[in-house]
Amino acid sequence: MRLFEYQAKEIFLKYGIPIPKGHVISNAVFADQVREEIGGKVVLKAQVLVRGRAKIGGIKLVHPKEDIVDAASKIFRLDVKRQKVRKILIEEAIQIENEYVIRLDIDPYLEKPVLFASRFDIRKSLTNGMEAFENNIRIPLDYSTGLHDFQIRKIAVATEINIELWDKFSTILRGIWNIFNDLDTDNIEINPLVLNDQNQFYALGAVIEVADRALFRHTAIFDKKEPVDGSSLQKEAEKYGISLSHNDGNIGCIFNSDAYGYAIKDILTSFDGLPGIFQNVGGDAREEKISAGLEILLKNQKIDCILVAIFGGLTRCDRVASGIIKTFNSIKRKKPLVLYLNGTNAKAGIDFLTQSGLSAEDSLLKAIKKSVKLSKE
Repeated sequence: MRLFEYQAKEIFLKYGIPIPKGHVISNAVFADQVREEIGGKVVLKAQVLVRGRAKIGGIKLVHPKEDIVDAASKIFRLDVKRQKVRKILIEEAIQIENEYVIRLDIDPYLEKPVLFASRFDIRKSLTNGMEAFENNIRIPLDYSTGLHDFQIRKIAVATEINIELWDKFSTILRGIWNIFNDLDTDNIEINPLVLNDQNQFYALGAVIEVADRALFRHTAIFDKKEPVDGSSLQKEAEKYGISLSHNDGNIGCIFNSDAYGYAIKDILTSFDGLPGIFQNVGGDAREEKISAGLEILLKNQKIDCILVAIFGGLTRCDRVASGIIKTFNSIKRKKPLVLYLNGTNAKAGIDFLTQSGLSAEDSLLKAIKKSVKLSKE
């Protein structure tokens, strides 16, 4: 479950991470009043749960003499990747001297939390996004021992933070680590963390994603969940605990980890495939979850081919196969289906598929190439 930016910043503030002065509005008529309270230049930021808002005007700097009500009204009319803007965060504009990116998430290969830090140059990001990140450093952390002082110093040195600011920087990193532990998060990101002309840090961008499997321990956070305007397919996916992301292509995909999904999307694109609706069914994908995911993809008219790629760990491939067979045999409107199963009970799952007249590819690369081919036929 991803929190809205303003919700994430409320949590940041409780853990000692400084944020700009701001207020949330749900109607443009209140924008002028909020600006008077803040004073000076302000930034309007559309509150949506997807990235890419800045590219379509979802973030706007408003000067004191500009019509802020009109600017807010335009943002409220935006549709950001099928999500309507229902709230806007109005914040004081910060004079930026330096920018950094801080992220703490779980590396699926190391099976550890990894703290990533980098200097960020917004000017370079406009021409070459990769060059915008400088002095990158990744520090694997241990659950039992946590974040050490020497690791904080290592990050501070790597990102060229002045020694006089190390105490302030340490408070921010420790705040991130404490949020990660206390709230069972999958991902925390400050993008960007900025240093102003008075040597004060501020978290300008905030992302917190709480693990769905741990929400029962955090009812206060679960209560923060607000309805978002997505497609009816997105709402249906949420009922089954499926994380769904929309892309503009015609290849639908079911997978069971974010890292796996990113890899599949990159490889698909490299073979001129067009990623469409991508579904992460998670590490505990059961038969009914796979069935629901397939039905969602089969209902979407833009999807011409479906790729199911499961790497079984906690997920048992024989159960995945059962869900595929049950759904595909009962549906009337069939679409090309490409399957790849590997990991726990993969052989049993592949045998089930074969007995039912379906087949699975013996490598992920073959499965991706085949799905691209079928999507173009």
